[in-house]
Amino acid sequence: MSEPAVQHLSIRVPWHDTGWTGQLCASPSDNAWCLALPRIHETRLDTVEDEHRGKDWEDAPSAALPPCVRERAGFMREQEFTVSATHPYTGRGSKAHDDLKPLGLRFP
Repeated sequence: MSEPAVQHLSIRVPWHDTGWTGQLCASPSDNAWCLALPRIHETRLDTVEDEHRGKDWEDAPSAALPPCVRERAGFMREQEFTVSATHPYTGRGSKAHDDLKPLGLRFP
């Protein structure tokens, strides 16, 4: 009898102190787990997130949304959420990317 091809599945989800429910962390600047994930570590703004701690993503200004939003930090959220995303190469002088418009990323 043959063994199944997949025996383990691992999905990277950043640690979140509000339970991945679609809220900013209760204590964003104390969340050292974010430092381990490069995209989050490089773009997080602790002072901005601290000003809006614990707010639902819908109630926070888009500039205050943490980078973990795009890393599936709201996978336990009860309602759908959409965030605007801009391609990282836009605005760097690339003919292939400079005309790309922001798009809505939907998290059902």
